[in-house]
Amino acid sequence: MKLLLIEDNPAMQASLQRSLQRRGIAVALCGDGRLALDAWAASAPDVVLLDLTLPGLDGLQVLQKARQNGFAAPVIILTARGTVGDRVLGLKTGADDYLPKPFDLDELEARIYALHRRSQSSATSSGSAPDAGARPAFCGLRADPDSSAVYFEGRALDLASPKSNCWNGCFPTPMKSCPMRSRWWCTDCAKKSPTSASNS
Repeated sequence: MKLLLIEDNPAMQASLQRSLQRRGIAVALCGDGRLALDAWAASAPDVVLLDLTLPGLDGLQVLQKARQNGFAAPVIILTARGTVGDRVLGLKTGADDYLPKPFDLDELEARIYALHRRSQSSATSSGSAPDAGARPAFCGLRADPDSSAVYFEGRALDLASPKSNCWNGCFPTPMKSCPMRSRWWCTDCAKKSPTSASNS
């Protein structure tokens, strides 16, 4: 397993890297918020450990930008900010788990492997996100016609199956101009008039 540790404290970096590598986890390091996204893209981690207090760019800003750029690796926030409000904000910003400092190393390892298993299981059940050139995207949305899955910024959306056929039709190849620019328009709905489509 590959892990990216985004932490600016050299002692914490060295300690966690040494301890986790002894447990079979390869650890890449980054200590600057401004370089975090480049390090994330370069290391392609299975799990990210993210501190919030970073130079250059705050950890929450790093997380927000990562999600906006389609980086879907699960994230555990490691921070001394441990209030309920801090945890809620971190999870709402896109973190998958939140562990206040100080923490127990065995618990951290267990959380890392649990997130990795969950991520792998999700990828297996829903299929990996399609390649950028596989189907056209619209406002961050992309449909996979083979699996009937819909992705937003690289993350699978949970849609009820009756809707999936319509969603697939929303992304024809090539994209056709939409007569209703302010509304969704799909090939299944194209047989209807604009009036009937807007009332459906």
